[in-house]
Amino acid sequence: MFVVHFASVEVMLVTGASFTRNLNDSGSTGTSSESPVISKFIPLNSPKLLGNAHAQDSVYVSNSTSQGAEVVCVSGNFAFRSQSKGMLREKR
Repeated sequence: MFVVHFASVEVMLVTGASFTRNLNDSGSTGTSSESPVISKFIPLNSPKLLGNAHAQDSVYVSNSTSQGAEVVCVSGNFAFRSQSKGMLREKR
């Protein structure tokens, strides 16, 4: 899932476990330190969603720069690989 914020794009990995929670005997939520939703933030300047990209699980987002605007392809699969920034830049 992609969420466009004022200064970033959030890429969220949503699975079946994202919609479940375990309750302990008292009825309150367990104290697991692991969140069922994993997310990564990609900092961009005034991003705007342009639409789906040609690659699976990817979207195009515009990014404002001092030289104009650029189109950024944000890939969900790429964002969750270790040591990646989660985006490929394509200047237009």
